[in-house]
Amino acid sequence: MAQIVKHIIRLSVLATLFAHYTLHPADAPFPSSLGTAVNPLYWYSPMQKKIFKLIMKKTLEDRIQNLTRLLDTMRNILSTQQTLAQNCASAEAQEAYKILIQTPHDDDLERMHPLTSQYLRGYALVQQIFQGENPSQTYETVNDVVTYLYTLATREVNHPLDDFTLVVIDGALITTPTNAFEAPIKKLFSWLKQSPSCYPRVSTHFPHLPIQPFGLDLSNTQLRSASGAPTKKLHLLFGQLTETTFFFKPEGHGLRGARHFLLHSGGYIISRIRKISLLRSLFKVASDDHPSFRNEVIPQIIMKIFKELLALIERSASQRNAIMKRIKHHGISEMITTLNLYSTQELHLSVAQLIATFTTSLQHIYNETTLSCRIGHEIICTAEKMLSYK
Repeated sequence: MAQIVKHIIRLSVLATLFAHYTLHPADAPFPSSLGTAVNPLYWYSPMQKKIFKLIMKKTLEDRIQNLTRLLDTMRNILSTQQTLAQNCASAEAQEAYKILIQTPHDDDLERMHPLTSQYLRGYALVQQIFQGENPSQTYETVNDVVTYLYTLATREVNHPLDDFTLVVIDGALITTPTNAFEAPIKKLFSWLKQSPSCYPRVSTHFPHLPIQPFGLDLSNTQLRSASGAPTKKLHLLFGQLTETTFFFKPEGHGLRGARHFLLHSGGYIISRIRKISLLRSLFKVASDDHPSFRNEVIPQIIMKIFKELLALIERSASQRNAIMKRIKHHGISEMITTLNLYSTQELHLSVAQLIATFTTSLQHIYNETTLSCRIGHEIICTAEKMLSYK
C-alpha cells in the first residue's frame, strides 16, 4: 500500500510540473542564457516543494535499502562458491579436484594416480627452477609443471575449476630445511619460454597492458592418452604483467595448426556469448560468473553494486563514464581506489557506511593483500605459496 501511495504522489508531482510548464510558460523568468536551465522548484508552491524533497529523500532511502540487499546477495553468492562449484563443475574438473586435493602418503610415484605423480614431479621441478637450476624442457617436464600450476590454483580456491587465470606475485626469501633462496617467478616464466613448443601469440586477456603473451602446446601423442593435462587443458597461455607479476592460464587449444586454431576460435566465440544474457539463454552457455570459473572478469553482482554506489556519490555523467572506463581496464583494484577517494568527502552517513561495508566485504572475500592488483575473479597467490602446496 505504501508503494502505491508513493507512486501516486510521484505522478501527481509530475502532472503538476507538466501543467506548469505547458499551461503557464509565461510565468517563468526567461533564462539569462540558452544554456541556463530553469530550476524546476520554481514552479512549486511551498507545499509542493516539501513533497518533492520528501519524495527525493524516500528515493535515496529506497536506493540505500536496495544496495544493502545487494551487498547481502554478493556475500552469499561469493561465500557459497566452493559448495556450488563442487556441484556445478564438469565431471573432469570434479574428478581432478578429488585427486589433486588429497595429500599423498606414499613416496612411490609408480603406485600413485598419474595425476598425483605429475603434480609431485612438477612441484620438484618448480623448486629446482626457483633455486637456479635449469631442468630440461621436454613435453613431460613441461606438462608436469603445468599440472602443478593447476593443482596450485585448485588448492588455493579449494573447489573444482573448469576455467581460470592464475596470477602469481613475486615472493620474498624462501627458507627450506636445507636452503634459503629468493623465489622470483620470472625464473619459471623464463624456463617455460625455453620450451620447444612455446611461441608468442595474440591474446584478448589483459588488453590494457602492453604485454607479449606466449602459448605453450601440451597436445602431443604422448599426452593425449594420459590423464595428463587436467580437464582437457592442452595449452598454456602465460605472460609477464609487471616486473613482479605473471599470469598462467590453461586453455583447451592453442593457435598452431588449423584444427587447434579453429577449436580455439570456437572457444573464443563462446567466451563472447557468455557476456550476453540473451545469447547465453539461446545457446545454453554458462556466464562468466559460473562457480567453477575464476577469470579476470568482475562478477556481475560486484559491478552492479559499484555502479549503484557511484550513482549516489558522483552526479556528473561524464565523470562516471570516465571512472567506468578505468574500471573496465583495472577492475576491482580501481574500484577500491575510487571509493577510497570519495570516502574522504562529505557523504550521507548511510552511503559512507555502505562504501565501508562494500570494501570490507571485498577484503574478506578476496584477501586484502591481493586487492591492489586484482582485476576480477582471478586467482592470485604469491611465489611462496607455490612451494607450500605438496
